[in-house]
Amino acid sequence: MRLPFTVMAALIGLGALTAGCQGGPTLHGRQITPTPAAGFALTNQQGESVQLGDFRGDLVVLTFLYSNCTTACPLISLHLKQAADQLTPQEVGQVHFMAVSLDPERDTLEAAKGYVEGFPTPQGLLFLTGPRAEMEPIWASYNIVARKVMDMPAPATEGTAMPQEGTDMHGAHAGHTGYLVEHTVVAYLIDQQGVTQAAYVPAEGFDPGLLVEDIRTLLAYQ
Repeated sequence: MRLPFTVMAALIGLGALTAGCQGGPTLHGRQITPTPAAGFALTNQQGESVQLGDFRGDLVVLTFLYSNCTTACPLISLHLKQAADQLTPQEVGQVHFMAVSLDPERDTLEAAKGYVEGFPTPQGLLFLTGPRAEMEPIWASYNIVARKVMDMPAPATEGTAMPQEGTDMHGAHAGHTGYLVEHTVVAYLIDQQGVTQAAYVPAEGFDPGLLVEDIRTLLAYQ
């Protein structure tokens, strides 16, 4: 059976990174070759400049989404909120949650604010955007595939707005206007030295509690 594009992109893109992590902590997330996280300077939903390097010394949980998404993106941001809600006040100060836009043309400051306020998201989530010319190299650096598609799916029926993990994320997209964005669905855990240590893919099963354990492992390991 042919995999939907969103799931297939996640598996292909991340598969290129998969390797045994030697000499580092053992984590629950998909082990990837520890790689320096690609730096970026983008704008958050408050209009403030944000550079990834500013968070060196703390952990970063980085994902990719867009404000018009009503299924896959809210699902992963919900998982991240569930993880963030389990952190202690001391841990909260050492972990930062970020989401990089996959739809820079429509992800205005107002749209980014609307997403953060309208869907369950981690406290303090930074929704980052910028010109497409700046975004595409960032997506490529993190093995993110994102493409516009013009065909619109049938409207979702009641009760299907939030699919379960492992379901067809491509077919479940609904509620968009103009176009959809098919994209890789993943979150990365970046350590205090700015090294990407693990990936979390909803289609493979994403337990927020295990992300919390990995966060605590890295906080104790460094």
